[in-house]
Amino acid sequence: MNEQVERISGYEDILDSRDIQKYIEWLKVVNDTDIENMNEDELDELYNEFGEGDEIVVIEELEELLRVKDDTINMFGYDAWNDGITFINDDYFPEYIKIYLEESGIIDVGFISCHVNWEGVARDMSQDYRSIDIFGEQFWIKN
Repeated sequence: MNEQVERISGYEDILDSRDIQKYIEWLKVVNDTDIENMNEDELDELYNEFGEGDEIVVIEELEELLRVKDDTINMFGYDAWNDGITFINDDYFPEYIKIYLEESGIIDVGFISCHVNWEGVARDMSQDYRSIDIFGEQFWIKN
């Protein structure tokens, strides 16, 4: 694995299942690596290969993300997980809906943006989404 892996914290605006999978694989490598007995050069090599996050709580993060993966696969299937499922943070959901409606040409957001209750629109549109928690944060996945 030579590409940089971003740490998943649950505070991201948008996540992709493929990025979650990469982080799961990184956590598995770290979990199987005897980090405490590595010298500084070996640690630098590990972090250069996979990316460095804050202090790593490997087992808890791995268990949480494996639960998210299992729950998502149960909802949408393994192929959907591998093809990429988008997770939208609840705090970002109104903005995401606004961008979605504008980019899809459904409404001209620029003209009416100041007159729209985007939280209300997002709440109404959430009926087409399923909810899942990641590290205690609510995310939305389109059905």
